[in-house]
Amino acid sequence: MPMEWVIQANSLSAGLLRPDLNIYIDISPEVSMERLIQNRESTEMYETLENLNKVRIKYSEAFKLLKSEEKIFSVNGNRSPQIIATDIWAKVSDFLEKKIIEKNHI
Repeated sequence: MPMEWVIQANSLSAGLLRPDLNIYIDISPEVSMERLIQNRESTEMYETLENLNKVRIKYSEAFKLLKSEEKIFSVNGNRSPQIIATDIWAKVSDFLEKKIIEKNHI
């Protein structure tokens, strides 16, 4: 399915409910599969290296198409959960601080 069609189909709801910040945890399909196998007794039929690779590519395409409309923060998901959480909290804290400053200057 073409990415432009998906974006167009979701454009009405995106305009009504656009998030202030999108956080994307970018994890390689290989690391994702390792974590799935380590933390579960089984995987779902769509949780394959091939499908995870396709999904990652589609997200990349969507971000390129929407970069002027969306605030997207991408974090390296191949690292430990603690480091990922620290990076996300730093970005969200900074974002919220800027929002508060903007609000107080209006």
